[in-house]
Amino acid sequence: MALYQTFLNTFGDGVFITSVDLFFETKDDNLPVGIEITDTNMDKPSERVVPFSGVILNPSDVNVSTDASSATTFTFISPVFLDGASTYALRVVTNSTNYKLFVSELGKTVLGSTRRVSEQPLTGSLFKNQNVGPMNESPFEDLKMIVRRAAFTTSTNATLNLENEILEADDLVTNPIE
Repeated sequence: MALYQTFLNTFGDGVFITSVDLFFETKDDNLPVGIEITDTNMDKPSERVVPFSGVILNPSDVNVSTDASSATTFTFISPVFLDGASTYALRVVTNSTNYKLFVSELGKTVLGSTRRVSEQPLTGSLFKNQNVGPMNESPFEDLKMIVRRAAFTTSTNATLNLENEILEADDLVTNPIE
């Protein structure tokens, strides 16, 4: 099973992201859950996975709550670069039907309050896939998630020394280039 949330990266020339928080209501006792970032094609998730964006967590690393207050952090092994003004999709993948994530739905009541969801928090759509058949778009729902970006220090001075190894000379045969 897969769940996709498309989103627009609005950070200028691009951004490095370090982790994604998701909010689970239930989880499986044995099977893991994973995420990855994919490109989109005509605002729909594609199969091309952004390098370094895959993370898999065991059930023991997944936090659950009944009120969407406990986040589960998926940290990338390396910062993941996303081009600016481009749409991407967060894909949540598992072989279990026991994982349940929190979403907001336009017109529904906000969890724990009497306020209604009057606008969508993300510039994107939620897509659901049952492994077989087409993805079903849920344009009025958005996944509750937090995407964290990297902050780099650029004012630190550094020194880098590069040294060539001494190599033995080799004689070339006559007319070595053809």
